[in-house]
Amino acid sequence: ALSLSEAVVLAATQLLDVDFNDLKSGYRIRQSNEKVFVDIYLFDSLSSGAGYSSLLPDKIDELFELTRKILHCHNHCETACHDCLEHYWNQKVQGKLDRHLALQLLDWMQDKKLAKEIDFNRQVMMIKGLRELCLIDNIFDICVEDNKIMVVSKRSKKELVIYPAMWNECTLDNSKIYISDKLISKELPSSYYKIKTAVN
Repeated sequence: ALSLSEAVVLAATQLLDVDFNDLKSGYRIRQSNEKVFVDIYLFDSLSSGAGYSSLLPDKIDELFELTRKILHCHNHCETACHDCLEHYWNQKVQGKLDRHLALQLLDWMQDKKLAKEIDFNRQVMMIKGLRELCLIDNIFDICVEDNKIMVVSKRSKKELVIYPAMWNECTLDNSKIYISDKLISKELPSSYYKIKTAVN
């Protein structure tokens, strides 16, 4: 939600042709029963501002179209860069920004379209760091066989699947080990610990 809120405020300032400091964004996550709601809101940066945020309700389609354009970074960066989401004012949160996650959320919000399954070859590339960690303590091994990524320990052998973070983990197959693409790219030690726990 953070990444999408940053993209939306960037799009809003471009759409209204105003200085970036004139608008701010925020978000909140709410839960109700089994549903999760993500609110993204924009507001004028000054209490006596020019009312730019009030001009946006009539421009929602244009706003989201421009947001999507920003998230399709022409630099094709891995998560975020100065050509898409990063700028001077969000330096403190740049390590958390991910344009791909923002696009997944925007797709779900606009079209109720879930992220596609991650290509197997990409999954194999993403586990490279995990495989190197395996060599350190020899508790388990990660190998590729028959177009599957397998985690093999003395006690068990389970398939490992890297899935888009926007998927609901509760609906996934319990017989496999699932690691989100966000976790593996941002928190490799946590990914390793999750696998270690699953095979012990």
